[in-house]
Amino acid sequence: MTVIVNTIWGGRIIQVVDRQISQRQALGSALVVDDLSTKACVVLCSNALVSIAYTGVAVTNGRWMDTVIASCLSGLQLDNAMIQLGSSLLARPIHLVVQDLATNLNGRLNSDPRARAQDLQLSIVGWHLGRRPAPFSWKLVRGPMQDGGMRYFSIERDPVGKFLRENPRGLHGETLGDPGCTVNDGMGALGNTTGYTHDDVERHVKNLIVKRATETRTVGSESLAIQLDPFDSEGQVQITRYPSAESGDPAILMTCWLLAPRLICSPGTESTFGCAYSACGNYMVGGFSDGSSKLKVRARLPLEKAHFGGPAVLAYGTQTRRSTV
Repeated sequence: MTVIVNTIWGGRIIQVVDRQISQRQALGSALVVDDLSTKACVVLCSNALVSIAYTGVAVTNGRWMDTVIASCLSGLQLDNAMIQLGSSLLARPIHLVVQDLATNLNGRLNSDPRARAQDLQLSIVGWHLGRRPAPFSWKLVRGPMQDGGMRYFSIERDPVGKFLRENPRGLHGETLGDPGCTVNDGMGALGNTTGYTHDDVERHVKNLIVKRATETRTVGSESLAIQLDPFDSEGQVQITRYPSAESGDPAILMTCWLLAPRLICSPGTESTFGCAYSACGNYMVGGFSDGSSKLKVRARLPLEKAHFGGPAVLAYGTQTRRSTV
């Protein structure tokens, strides 16, 4: 069961997602299928920059759900590749992109007898772009079974704009997926804190997920955090990997799926050799930029997880995934 936590505060959107995929077994136990999955993707379309994360069914028709979602968004049969051509379907307004995503996912899931009955929720948070960017939060939720066992998505829209107008200094937060109280209670406490930066908020959420992972085997302690800020000219998209204590090679920066009208990148890896330090001094920073869309992506790794004195190797690649079988 995935934990998804979204916050909107002070001109920045943060989405934090744990990386573990598990399968429920008899007597309430769980089998870890993949502890380094990527359950989110970032999408740039004609009028919005969004992060989309999922919770629920992780595999359909023999493919990982993040790749299925990316394929449904682009209308392409995508595979791992550092750089591939974009899709004209993404050069449209966000409401049309999401409507098509819902329709295409309906078809994928309803054609798979194993996934047809399972729940799937997608959390879509981002910015309506324009002269005055405005945040929004939507959900795609599967409805009940219809005739023939088919299920269909509906779009739910959270009144984020109203909340922020009424609470201009407030922090909007929401959690999806895991039903435990640890994360929800911790988010409630976050609303009473003062003096926090966006990174403080992100680390607070990360620590809640780590704590929840000690309580249940269905949540992993490693997470990926995505910050979206259309006003940050050096990194409108910021992706931070928070490795688990058990991670075999924590000193790697990671990105999720990134989809734009002219460029698509599958989840990638980058070594920390040659990386800079963040302005706050707490992270190693890498990343890349897409000149065609003028989108800059900043990748980060907590400084305490970086290796010093190791081999001087500058490396880029795609994330290795376990087989879905």
